[in-house]
Amino acid sequence: MSGWYRMHRGWMDHVLFKREAYSRRDAFQWLIQEAAFQPTTVAANGGTVHLERGQLSYSIRFMAKAWKWDEKKVRRFLEEAAAAEIIERGDAAGQTLITICKYDYYQTDQRGDAAPSGEAAPQLRRGGAAKNKELEEGKKEEVARERARGAAKNYAFEGRTVRLTVEDFNRWAVAYPLVDDLRHQLERIDEWWEGQPPADRRNWFNRTSGMLRKRNGEREAANAAAKRATEVDMDIFERRHAEFEARYPDAVARYREMDRIAAEARARDEAYAAAARESQREIN
Repeated sequence: MSGWYRMHRGWMDHVLFKREAYSRRDAFQWLIQEAAFQPTTVAANGGTVHLERGQLSYSIRFMAKAWKWDEKKVRRFLEEAAAAEIIERGDAAGQTLITICKYDYYQTDQRGDAAPSGEAAPQLRRGGAAKNKELEEGKKEEVARERARGAAKNYAFEGRTVRLTVEDFNRWAVAYPLVDDLRHQLERIDEWWEGQPPADRRNWFNRTSGMLRKRNGEREAANAAAKRATEVDMDIFERRHAEFEARYPDAVARYREMDRIAAEARARDEAYAAAARESQREIN
């Protein structure tokens, strides 16, 4: 059987596969799935990366988490894939820039051999004009989805579920200033979302915001408690200091006199040093 078939983005996130590490074949299919359908610009490490059709840019760390591999294995796979000339590698904004060498071959359905062949083709042809129209509408919807996904979207954070535009990322950074390393927290939350049912993920934006709001509130409460503890410690210190002065006035007087003498000695030493420097300048 030859030809090609369509697979919707996100099928690899199904709960049936979520606990399994990727095979090398799965990893390559993931690269094709994540590649830009059309030229676009994405955010990366505080900068931007321009992607042409068939390109993607992620960190080794991100791909390792997505594939459930260690980073060394990801690097080795990418090196072997580049040697086999199925991808090309580069660097962009501190991330790995990957180009799928035959992206159009895998994704374009305008070739002469693109239509399904073998036993599947007659089934489609027997559908008549109505079936052909349905297929054409499906193709238009797919193109529209791809364009909506990538066009003019400048993501400051792009995970498997959590995807924030620069505007939303900055808004959350201001709203939750006490969350340590917002990007790292988003990575952890995005990884948690992978284990949740698809129906729950539809409300990821509000629920993720709620998680960060809770963590920000916990840190605010902890800071307030620490501040109160410090104030209590200072009150105790000042009270005990006053009690000591009242109980041992002679000792306190001696300590103060010693402090005065020491301060005068320091002042004399500084004056002598200043005079010596001035004399040296005059000699020179």
